[in-house]
Amino acid sequence: MLLTVTLNANVDSTYRVDGLEVGRVNRPSEAHVGAGGKGINVARVYRTLGGDPLAIGLLGGHSGAFIARSLAAEGIRGRFVRVGGESRTCIALIDSISGEQTEINASGPLVVERDLTRLTALLKRHSAGCRVIALCGSLPPGVDAGYYGELIGIARKLGVRVALDASGEALRQGSAARPWMIKPNIHELGQLTGEETQSEAEVVESARRLLGNGTEVVAVTCGEAECVLVTREGTWVARPPYVTVVSTVGSGDSFLAGLLFGWLRGRTPGESLQLAMGAGAANAARYGAGFCAEDEISSLAAQTVVRSV
Repeated sequence: MLLTVTLNANVDSTYRVDGLEVGRVNRPSEAHVGAGGKGINVARVYRTLGGDPLAIGLLGGHSGAFIARSLAAEGIRGRFVRVGGESRTCIALIDSISGEQTEINASGPLVVERDLTRLTALLKRHSAGCRVIALCGSLPPGVDAGYYGELIGIARKLGVRVALDASGEALRQGSAARPWMIKPNIHELGQLTGEETQSEAEVVESARRLLGNGTEVVAVTCGEAECVLVTREGTWVARPPYVTVVSTVGSGDSFLAGLLFGWLRGRTPGESLQLAMGAGAANAARYGAGFCAEDEISSLAAQTVVRSV
């Protein structure tokens, strides 16, 4: 089983605007509102592929109740700690004429120590039979940047692998705890290594330096460019299939879901990377994070070129 953890879940609102005008009233030609947050998006795509994930995390207020209802309607199992305050709303404005994407992401509710104590207990309780825990996304106010590192240490004692997808200080401190897998994008990779990477060789070398002391897999997403997967056994580079990009919100989460699904189903690293690229591309071709179809993912995965380097 895959267990996903989302500390900063949100109501995810994506609006298509045909010619966004700042300072004017804009009326969307298309809108999509649903449950969001990186771990939730991972769970959604993992389930689409045929898996049975469990999403846990923190929810607050009316927005939190909406998120819980939305997941239940989708058939995604969820167990959440209720906190004071209101779960955040994240808005993506997609200008279909210019192709530009503008995001407005709230910070989230204030979380107190007893909330984290309950979440830690929830994670321990549901780790039995779990093969991978995916720690995903930003931390809400009140949560120390080292919290992911604490959860990684707990999971290690329980004998469960952890995949980490975070940013900023949470990524840096979480990576220092040596999770089994790290999934930075190319900018986050630079934050971890202190070096800007541009060429494929530079990305590969930087990713390889993150291996060791428990970290066995590093997957680096590079937007519309080639993506890199590094393990102790080898390195693979994937060229994404062509799609008309509609929205990139959730594409990295979809990538992680595909990678983990392939890995846990016994596929080779190269095959898992191929499925991950198909999932990320399928997401980018649709509005709404993680609302892609299995046949689209499979078709785009088949078009993905993966090579060993």
